[in-house]
Amino acid sequence: MTSSRQYLSLQTKVLLPVITVMVLLLVITIWLVNWRITQQLQTEAAQTLATADGVFKNSQKIRARNLLQRYRNVPNEPRYRAVFQLAEPKTLRVQLNEMIRELGGDLVLFKTEEGKVLASAKRNPLLNSAEFVFNH
Repeated sequence: MTSSRQYLSLQTKVLLPVITVMVLLLVITIWLVNWRITQQLQTEAAQTLATADGVFKNSQKIRARNLLQRYRNVPNEPRYRAVFQLAEPKTLRVQLNEMIRELGGDLVLFKTEEGKVLASAKRNPLLNSAEFVFNH
C-alpha cells in the first residue's frame, strides 16, 4: 500500500504542474487571440470610418456644386430681384417661403453683403438656421 500511495503521490506531483502549465498556456493563448482580434477590429473600424468620412465629404462637395448650379440664376429672375433689392425683412420672408415651395429645398437665407441675415425661411421647423450661416 505504501508503494501505491507513493505512486499516487508521485503521479499527483507530476500531473499537477503539467495541468497547471496546460491551463496557463490555454489562458495565455485565448488572451492573445482576443487581444489580436480586438486590435484588428479597431483598425478595420478606423479605416471604415475614414473611408465613410471621405465619401461623405465628397458627397457634400458634389451636392454644394449641384445646388449652386441649380439656383445660380435665382437672383437674376425679375420677381425675386425686385424683392431682393428692397431688402425688407417681412417681404423677403414671404418671398423666401414661396421660393421654398416652388423650387424645393429645406432652408433659404438672405444675407447682406456684410453678412447680416435679413430673412430666412425653412421647410422643417427643427432646422437651426444659425448652423447654416457662415461668411465667405
